[in-house]
Amino acid sequence: MANAVAKELARDYGLKATWRGDTLHFERASLTGRLQLKPKEILLEVALGFLLAAFKDNIARIVEKKLAQVLADMETPKARVARRRTPRPRGSTG
Repeated sequence: MANAVAKELARDYGLKATWRGDTLHFERASLTGRLQLKPKEILLEVALGFLLAAFKDNIARIVEKKLAQVLADMETPKARVARRRTPRPRGSTG
């Protein structure tokens, strides 16, 4: 499942993705993030650069919809998508 999502993200959004343990690190111009797989949850952190920050709500909706579809396909009855905002450090570029 996770490898399929990584390949789809790379294809659809031009992301460069690499696995380190149970965490998928991904990046492209103006965006970095990681997807960490835990036994009962999926943690997703995304940092948007200046250019993509204007689209953060739309990006969040798309990501949440995609994760919900993937989890539904897995037929995980208690799967949920939790949204937590992490502020981007001042002066960061990306």
